[in-house]
Amino acid sequence: MTAVLWLLLFVAALMTCLLSPSAGQWIALCVLPAAPLLSWLLLFPLRRTQTICMEAPSVIGQGQPIPLVFRLPRRRFPLGSALVWVDVENTVTGQHLRRRVHLSQEAVWTLESRFCGGLRCRVVRVWALDLFGLLPLPLPCRCEKRITVMPGTFPVEVDRTLCLSRCDDCLEYAPDRRGQDMTETFQIRDYVPGDNLHQIHWKLSGKTGHLLVREASCPVDHSLCLLVERRQTSVDPAFADALMEAVISTCQALTDAGTPFYLSWNETQLRQFAVAGEAQLPEAAAALLQSPVTAKGFSAAQMYRRAGPAAGRTLYFCHQLPPEEELPSENTQIFLCAPGPSSDEVIRFTPETMSDVLRRIEGGVMRP
Repeated sequence: MTAVLWLLLFVAALMTCLLSPSAGQWIALCVLPAAPLLSWLLLFPLRRTQTICMEAPSVIGQGQPIPLVFRLPRRRFPLGSALVWVDVENTVTGQHLRRRVHLSQEAVWTLESRFCGGLRCRVVRVWALDLFGLLPLPLPCRCEKRITVMPGTFPVEVDRTLCLSRCDDCLEYAPDRRGQDMTETFQIRDYVPGDNLHQIHWKLSGKTGHLLVREASCPVDHSLCLLVERRQTSVDPAFADALMEAVISTCQALTDAGTPFYLSWNETQLRQFAVAGEAQLPEAAAALLQSPVTAKGFSAAQMYRRAGPAAGRTLYFCHQLPPEEELPSENTQIFLCAPGPSSDEVIRFTPETMSDVLRRIEGGVMRP
């Protein structure tokens, strides 16, 4: 509006000089073009001192409006207004959005994120304008704000035996499964042809007068890891959102059930959070949502295998099936966010079916 007013004044002064020329009119006509130039020259001291302040909530729910507030600190110099270019990236879906914001002292841009994830909001370019809004001057102002958009969750029921798995070096044993650990006895039963002679309990057989066999116990490990794959190529934003919603819903269910677990994913290195209760879940979930998706580097499965001994059971969430040699262990259950039928090895779900497919996790196997 200031530029339009200046243009109207300049046209009026020019017409006045043409219709009734005078010394005063000609001076006014010369001053009008010089005023924006003088104001623009006075902006140069701002190149090293001017800053842009950006404010936004740190955490917000999916689908809620997100106010981005931009402020220009007051200065003695005649700064009219500024043009600010803002770049917003969703780390989960990989979507980008850029917008230009015009502000004098304060401006508000209301975002709406349909998908969950970490929003990285960056001021990438700033142009300061003179008092008349005619001449721009680029300023080296940069600022960044990260917003975590938490997904909506759905109820998931987890079975208490979810964490039980085979382990060769453990002091606890499964009460309902046979194993190979002969140091502990699962049960004593009558001998049947074909049983291994080394399993015969000779001392007890001598007392009872007939052959008895000692069955070995199955050692178990109560550690559980939710492994999330962040290396992926082109993925539909709705499926990327659904994968995170499934992971966070499972984490919430495990926390509510009092089941400790590890939440791991791949970045430049393996990130891992130990979640023992409700207090640790928000930080772990926010860090996962803020992790950037990438098409390069090692997969989460590869990093997890190289990190050392795997957890007793691993729930592996991904969009694409990894090579079999990359799977962390035989106790890995794959949850694939992609269309197609499920199987014993792979549980498939889509944004439309995940609340039904994942409504109960029992011993690493989904129950409808």
